[in-house]
Amino acid sequence: MFIEILIIILFFAALRLVIIPYFKFLKYKKYGDGRFVPLLGELVEIKEAIKKYEDVDYFVSHQCDENPDLRLYVVNLGSKIKLRLVDPDLMRDFFLNQQYYEKDTFYIGNVLRCAPQGIAFVEGEQWKKARKMFSQAFHFEYLTSLAPLIEQIASKVFNQAMESSEILANYDPLVYSQKITGQVVIATFFGEQVNEKKFRGMDLVSALTHMLNLLGEQSMSLQYFLFGADFFKLRLTKSQRYVDDIIKDFRSFMKDLIEEKIESFQKELKEQGKISVPSILAQIVSTQEITEESKKYLFDDFTTFYAAGTDTTGHLLAMTFYYITQNPELQKALQREVDANQDQSPQGLAQLNYLNAFLKETLRYYGPANFTFDRIATKDHYLGDIPIAKGTIVVPISQSTHRNKKYYEDPHRYNPERWLDNKQKQIHNYAYMPFSSGQRNCIGQHLAMIVARITLNKFVKMFEFSCDPNYKLVITQRFMSEPLDPIPLRLTVRKH
Repeated sequence: MFIEILIIILFFAALRLVIIPYFKFLKYKKYGDGRFVPLLGELVEIKEAIKKYEDVDYFVSHQCDENPDLRLYVVNLGSKIKLRLVDPDLMRDFFLNQQYYEKDTFYIGNVLRCAPQGIAFVEGEQWKKARKMFSQAFHFEYLTSLAPLIEQIASKVFNQAMESSEILANYDPLVYSQKITGQVVIATFFGEQVNEKKFRGMDLVSALTHMLNLLGEQSMSLQYFLFGADFFKLRLTKSQRYVDDIIKDFRSFMKDLIEEKIESFQKELKEQGKISVPSILAQIVSTQEITEESKKYLFDDFTTFYAAGTDTTGHLLAMTFYYITQNPELQKALQREVDANQDQSPQGLAQLNYLNAFLKETLRYYGPANFTFDRIATKDHYLGDIPIAKGTIVVPISQSTHRNKKYYEDPHRYNPERWLDNKQKQIHNYAYMPFSSGQRNCIGQHLAMIVARITLNKFVKMFEFSCDPNYKLVITQRFMSEPLDPIPLRLTVRKH
């Protein structure tokens, strides 16, 4: 009797977890291509890409190699079916039909433990309120006023590097770029003086980066893939308890800091009629009514901005520095352009051809934000001619489109010159989306580009730099796709 019951249980488990998902997979595969691996699905692809090709993004980067007209690629995420959109027309339809989707929490479950109500994660009316509250602080005109602060932070970090021959001989661009972007995010959100605050002996940049890296490492484990983020809340091991305690303590620490800063800004505004320190929080206090409800979400919003701004812009800069060293002739052209430029304003830097071509090409080729959050269909609907069933995960993969020869000549070659003198042919609006698209595109994209231009411009002005010729770039997965081993740059201070 026990054997019969066990067989029935196994049959229904196989039916629910493997057989039914497989037939759903076949339903969508006819619209493109795909790969189904029972239960493990995407995890197998990730592990295989790292082991075989030494690039965690290899398969998505090469998705359209054999078929440039590919519309979508189908994989399974456990028992769920996931559609990777690579055709720009399907991407456009997806972004125009956001009312049919909400975020799938599988990959972001661990981050939600830290910032469950962040603007990037909430839906509906709550998202609209958050977007409205922050929109004032992200106007381009206001962000340009922060340029002197950004330049001051970059100068401070680079000057510290100049004081150490050891750092100059083995400069890790990711560590120092994140130091700059982290301080910029904190300073633009709060005001620079809060950088001196300590959490468990760490400054805010180090503490936040440490916490996010711990969550990222958990998210790439087999336990996470099998049981999700809730498994790590059980506090079964010493490391799980350590991470859980850091999250709780840091939330309490930041709640007190935000309360303190809001009270300080409100007092200054009442007494002097304005707030002297330019910051996003100061802008919000000056233009919005701060309620107890909005205070409750500000920590989550700050953590979201930090994770997005520090990691994405930091990776953009670090990888741009690396790719510049792999293109020595263009590096010289960039140097000449930067030296000749007299307009150091954000608007002036936005006109530098080579500087912006390098940034654009890194966004295309490597693109730290070339993957949007997975979204799950909340009702049956159509994307073009494709019927999307409720419960199906759908995600646009810009990385695949950015490496499609249909839109980019020699797409697997890093070539900034494609962006010079209109050499890049006119392409579909949705074939280049480094900051996503639609109503939920990256609210911080203008700040990211201002920071990237100012930092790259100052770095090129201050240093001659090259990469150890024996270095081999291997891309792995941590909180984001990033180099497995630090990029070893060698810096020499330029003499003007």
